[in-house]
Amino acid sequence: MRYENEPCVWCRQGLHPDEEDVVVCPDCGAPQHKECWKANGGCAYHAEHGDYLWKPSVEPTEPEPSLQNEPNSRICPVCGSPCKPETAVCPTCGTDFLVWANEVQERAMQMRLPPQEMPPLTVNGRTLHADDEIDGCRVEEIGVHVRGSLKKVERYAAVFEKNRLVGWNWAAFFFGTYWFFFRKIWRPALLLAGISLVVLLALNPLQNALYEKLLPVQESYTESFNAAVETNDTAEVQAAVNTFLTDVKQVLKESRLYIGLNIGFWVVLHLCCGLFGDKCLRDKIWKDILDAHEDTATVKQESDRQGIRARILLRKGGPNFFAPLLYFTAFQTIPMWLITLFDKLLT
Repeated sequence: MRYENEPCVWCRQGLHPDEEDVVVCPDCGAPQHKECWKANGGCAYHAEHGDYLWKPSVEPTEPEPSLQNEPNSRICPVCGSPCKPETAVCPTCGTDFLVWANEVQERAMQMRLPPQEMPPLTVNGRTLHADDEIDGCRVEEIGVHVRGSLKKVERYAAVFEKNRLVGWNWAAFFFGTYWFFFRKIWRPALLLAGISLVVLLALNPLQNALYEKLLPVQESYTESFNAAVETNDTAEVQAAVNTFLTDVKQVLKESRLYIGLNIGFWVVLHLCCGLFGDKCLRDKIWKDILDAHEDTATVKQESDRQGIRARILLRKGGPNFFAPLLYFTAFQTIPMWLITLFDKLLT
């Protein structure tokens, strides 16, 4: 209010009109506490009336209208601060709106499917446009997240609409855990990696037993073969090869438990990846889009809201080429390191 914290002209204490009674002199306009007015018998400047006119200690200024309530206000897509419609650079975080818009458009062009120009899609026998929704998610947003050719977006939009628990994905079947890391499906990828590590460590004793049986067979074959070559005896060479093949078959027959468990585990794992890969990817896309909706719920302008969502989905969606390479490196080194550590602890 106008007289808030202004000093009373009698006691010089701050005035609080919301909490106490304030009297304003009708002659000079000086504000005073009601008790001070009564104690003084009137205005403290009564003797100076006619020559004195009270002025506030700080000239009141008209408060700036809140940009948040203006229907045409511009919302910064980075920090969410309200700006005037004609503003080119956000005064809060310094974002250049034109540069930001060009960056989003350029990244959309790089995925070969500009969200502003998405053509109609044929999904499960019907035509869907960019603004159509599937389970609360716009088709345009699914395309931005998937990133790829029109045919690829149509396929994943169909998977998204069907929402089946069991499907089939050839890429997930052939590449297994690597595909989950490639598509940024982190939780199933880490779960599969953990299961693979546990199984590998559990089968390690059987694997070592197989290698211990194969090592003397290899040494015997190398010795017999080299001796036959030195004497230039073709029959001896053939006999060494036949003996080696017979011994290897015998060793593999004795180690069929390890071979069966090893092959069986990887077949089952890849089958599970192929059967549930689409469902896992569909759930990730759905969650990322809903999270983007929640993160932009306070942005008032629709165009800015869609731009921010596109930026979020471009970051969360698409492939990741580095993650499978990192997983391959870790899977080749960590098990060997753990096996060596366990051997040292047991010996």
